[in-house]
Amino acid sequence: MTDLLSTLIIPEEVRSYLAVLGLLLCWKLHAYAMEVRRRRAFTSRLYICLSENDPETCTRCRMAHLCVYSGRMPREVGLRIRCSNRLGCRCALIPISRQWPVAKRLRRQVKRGKSGAHQLSDQDLHALLDGGESLSNHDRLAQTVLRAMLAEETNPEAAIQTYRQTIAQAPEASLALQQAAAYMRLARILERSGDFQDALQVTRACVKAFSEKERYLLLPKPQYNGMLARQSRLVRQFLR
Repeated sequence: MTDLLSTLIIPEEVRSYLAVLGLLLCWKLHAYAMEVRRRRAFTSRLYICLSENDPETCTRCRMAHLCVYSGRMPREVGLRIRCSNRLGCRCALIPISRQWPVAKRLRRQVKRGKSGAHQLSDQDLHALLDGGESLSNHDRLAQTVLRAMLAEETNPEAAIQTYRQTIAQAPEASLALQQAAAYMRLARILERSGDFQDALQVTRACVKAFSEKERYLLLPKPQYNGMLARQSRLVRQFLR
């Protein structure tokens, strides 16, 4: 049998065909592994919602501000907020993993709530901002972005620096919401300061950062559409 195999001649066309099939199989396995990693990154998480505070903010988003939601995927939370702003939702979601010291208590409070959400108390907010000796690097980044969002009015320059540093990190599924929040809030600060060109570049970079295939898996659809609406508004403003 060994002699027979050694004398077997495989045509060059067949070898090329088998090589292509092997490459396609490797791509499929890689895509499947990435999909599993993305789903695991968001399994059984809590999400804190932070909305914008201006006349364009709808009632539903005002009610969701500083509320904690439980969901397997961030898109579930986006749908539960039910934003009615015709320009798209501008709420940002920050993930809270089980490693956060306050996570277990917050999960119990969310389950007890009739609306499936829990309004953060001052004690909860303090625990989120200050606790974290055992947090992973991804959770520490979420904590840093959360601090920046809450301090935008008093220290906008520090917030801008935090957002730019967050965006500059290599994209990963576990960083998607932190980077999306950084894009959204950075564009907001720049637009409010009148720097429309830089704000427009930020929105374009955000749209480019999340491919069409993954954008609604990693991000809530209303929030992504809200960034698209901001981009369109900035284009019109820039062309005036």
